[in-house]
Amino acid sequence: MTIFSVEKTINAPKDKVWKLLADFENIDFFNDAINKSYLIDKSENGGLGATRHCDLSDGKNYLKERVLKWDEGEGMTIDIYATSMPLKSNIVRFEIEEFGDKTKARMIFDYEMKFGLLGKLMSKLGLTAFMRKQTNLVLDGLASKAEAAAALKVVVA
Repeated sequence: MTIFSVEKTINAPKDKVWKLLADFENIDFFNDAINKSYLIDKSENGGLGATRHCDLSDGKNYLKERVLKWDEGEGMTIDIYATSMPLKSNIVRFEIEEFGDKTKARMIFDYEMKFGLLGKLMSKLGLTAFMRKQTNLVLDGLASKAEAAAALKVVVA
């Protein structure tokens, strides 16, 4: 198994960040690596057991994901249980914490490649660096959308 984490400070309150994460069906709203995402298996849109299908923006690959753990307002653990990518297993943990008037967002990956020793070599020779880069882009997208939502002001006449 290979484990790595990436974190980012987001200039938005925690509730704005959580609202985006908790909209489980619509991860494609802030994750540019996903062309389209939708719920499957008559799933609820969030919570323990929620499932979604994600078509990746490369036009070839997909992910099927299931929520293994749901910590309301704090984070979630997702199992990528089926994919066209060479992953044997992949557990992703999203965590958010209040950081003054900002939010610290963290993604933790725990994955294993298919193909035994060849998969381990692929991981060492660049796949982890690629996945880390993609994870940074996910958090950048989350930050961009959360910060835009936080900037909106409600005007009452």
